[in-house]
Amino acid sequence: MKWSKSKIGFAIFVYILIYYSLFGSFLILFSKIINFKEQWYIIFLVLYFPLVAVITWTYHVCITSNPGFIPLITVEEIGEFEEYFEFCEKCNSSRPIGSHHCKTCKKCILKMDHHCVWITNCVGLCNQKYFIQFLVYLELMCIFNLLIILVNIVDLVDKDYHLDSYIFERNSLYFIFVNFLISVLFLLFVCIILINQIWAIVRGNSKIDELKKIKFKKLTMKENLREQTLGNHYKIRSHMTP
Repeated sequence: MKWSKSKIGFAIFVYILIYYSLFGSFLILFSKIINFKEQWYIIFLVLYFPLVAVITWTYHVCITSNPGFIPLITVEEIGEFEEYFEFCEKCNSSRPIGSHHCKTCKKCILKMDHHCVWITNCVGLCNQKYFIQFLVYLELMCIFNLLIILVNIVDLVDKDYHLDSYIFERNSLYFIFVNFLISVLFLLFVCIILINQIWAIVRGNSKIDELKKIKFKKLTMKENLREQTLGNHYKIRSHMTP
């Protein structure tokens, strides 16, 4: 998959947003453990590094994975399965029914849901699982950050800490405020996208199919999860990691 300059730039921008938020939490934890000798904050620190790892990995998989690009298919190759295909004038090629053309990727995608600017990639049949994993871990990141901020504020109120006693002095309030703002915005935004993805799985149709009011054979939620989203391997580990 070729990466354009805009794709690389936007991916770096998203990484900066994520790591800035996570780094803000790290500063709070580090300050508490080192300056105030509150060792129980180590529990948060133990959870911090695995969270950073899974978010980094799932985002990398989302932006680099093949969403289900369809190669050029001639009418002769379809043969007796013609009823299951339609013709794409933009690609000048046949494609399975239910596929859609992405004007950004300039290719047809199997069960294309939408082109996501945040992962600079399409969400389709082959990477929807990874996209949902990324959204879930982002939600956990936001909850994690907000929990740390809340505990930190409670400590400030209960123990009457002075700003000068912080390692980062007055800048700590800046980190707390910006981290809080980013976490809340991420939490709300990602929650909306995640709900849309879950609704698409429940309905068995992609977002584009819903907009175009295209209906296919109705699958149960379990069938849709097994056959189209998560695959046939019903193992918890396979759904938590790409």
